[in-house]
Amino acid sequence: MSETTNTCSLDDLADEDNAFKKTDLFNLYSKFGNACIHNNDDTYHHCSVDNKYNTVDFRVKLFFQQVLSNLIRIESNQDFYFPDITYEKRKVCTYLKHWFYDQITYKLFNEDQIKKIFEILDDEKQKYVDTNCEFYQMNLGEIKFIKTLYDYFAFYETYSGKHAEIADKISNSKYCKNIKHANYYYTQFDRICDKPGSKSYCNEYKKYIKEFITFDEKSSISCSGEVKDSEEPNQDDYELLEFRQLIGGDDPLGKPQFKEVADDSMDSPDAKGNIIPATVSVSSVSIFSILFLLYKFTPFRSTLYRPIEVVKNVWKKKEENDELVLQENEYEQLNSDYTGYNIVYNTLPNQ
Repeated sequence: MSETTNTCSLDDLADEDNAFKKTDLFNLYSKFGNACIHNNDDTYHHCSVDNKYNTVDFRVKLFFQQVLSNLIRIESNQDFYFPDITYEKRKVCTYLKHWFYDQITYKLFNEDQIKKIFEILDDEKQKYVDTNCEFYQMNLGEIKFIKTLYDYFAFYETYSGKHAEIADKISNSKYCKNIKHANYYYTQFDRICDKPGSKSYCNEYKKYIKEFITFDEKSSISCSGEVKDSEEPNQDDYELLEFRQLIGGDDPLGKPQFKEVADDSMDSPDAKGNIIPATVSVSSVSIFSILFLLYKFTPFRSTLYRPIEVVKNVWKKKEENDELVLQENEYEQLNSDYTGYNIVYNTLPNQ
């Protein structure tokens, strides 16, 4: 998915629409983001990290410090750390995951940094083993598609699962392009993630997303004022192609379009017709090269010498005969030219 899309955060959605600020999701999201902020006694708990992480990228270290602190708070005493927030505790990990993936995409972490974050979370999982929050290592592309579903989850929470209202709000949001394909992604994840050997994003989807949102399968979301040029591929086309590439390993229907086009082109009669002359040409060049090398650098030259000389003499004789014929023709042509201009001269008798 392009870096120019899917960079909206819950804070961005809340700045656009105050309704988000009234949700439990937003209140917990704000708490998660304030963890381990210096000079704030209320939030600076469980923020120390092992010295073995001193050499880790500084931005990565600050982030996983926050993540670990929030996980330990969830495990140890949610009521103490998140007072005055009434929420379904079974959703708390989904709320945390929303914040987690928001930060990864919004902070523009690269693949190596993301990999390191997941490695540390796995190394430190004994510190939050009872939270029931599991992290499944994914690459940036997988995270961005999963995040689209978390963005939809924010609308779902804010507008109480009312599909028509949710679709209307997304359509009129300036972040519509980030979220409009959520229904399609959800449907495809639902279709492929029950198969054996499912990928990490399937575990994420089944445990933290599918349980808490539903979609109206008949509805689709289009962005307000959007005009699609049918002649040129737009960003939506590329994003959907990327998604099909993502799930292509799990389902044959997910093959990228450009692969299908390539395969079809090889099967077409025109393509085969173009291959034959090229093959003949290459074969001819190869044969000529081999014969030249044999003639130049092996005893095969003496074998070919006499036949070649005979052929050369024949050609030479033929060229000489052609030259004589040409000269005769030129002579005859010259005489005929002079004959055309002969004048008869008769002497008159003396008067």
